[in-house]
Amino acid sequence: MLLSIDKRFLFIKGVKVAGSSIEIHAAPHLEETAVVTPMSNQGADADSFGTKWRPRNWQNGHGLPDFYDHMPAMQIRSVIGLWLYESMFKFGVIRNPYEKIRSLFFMNYLVRGEAYTVQEAIDSCPSEQVNLCDGENLIVHRVLEYERLDAELMEIFSLHDIPFDGRLKIKARSKPKMMYNGAEVRFDATQVEFIRHKFRFEFDIYERRHVQIVANPD
Repeated sequence: MLLSIDKRFLFIKGVKVAGSSIEIHAAPHLEETAVVTPMSNQGADADSFGTKWRPRNWQNGHGLPDFYDHMPAMQIRSVIGLWLYESMFKFGVIRNPYEKIRSLFFMNYLVRGEAYTVQEAIDSCPSEQVNLCDGENLIVHRVLEYERLDAELMEIFSLHDIPFDGRLKIKARSKPKMMYNGAEVRFDATQVEFIRHKFRFEFDIYERRHVQIVANPD
């Protein structure tokens, strides 16, 4: 997550939605007192982009974490207080649930190989409703689409005086397809029904924006 008092800017980081890339790009342009949480794979992420990104101000005076990676908006609000939370411009990112699950599957497949199943990826992949809502109620100002992230970030970064050349390096850590040994992710009818229910939050947004989401594109 990123929290800037000077810019009244709060980014709630999701899972497999280019959150690390957004943090790595924006953090160096925030004030020294901004909150930048560590990443679970912080060394690899920072080194791969060669930026001045670094975590800061995420611990309290006792060295304990007040903030953490992938911290939901509702918990951030409880830490910083309702007044400050409401004064911030808050945003997060959603992604086509099928592609999000595929991305999570391949990330884990590189570590566990054929022992890791598509069903495990489906079960462990969270909906961004957990991060961006209080129950059923959305508590952020903007929900960006991963599929058109560059254009949407251009608008947001411009409003908050964060330099951006119009292209986020969201694919900088992609692995060559040959590393997956021919692994493929396709969803059966039962899985599609389960995903439609689990990710109802995302599907509702995409449908309102007239974006077609297909489970198994040809």
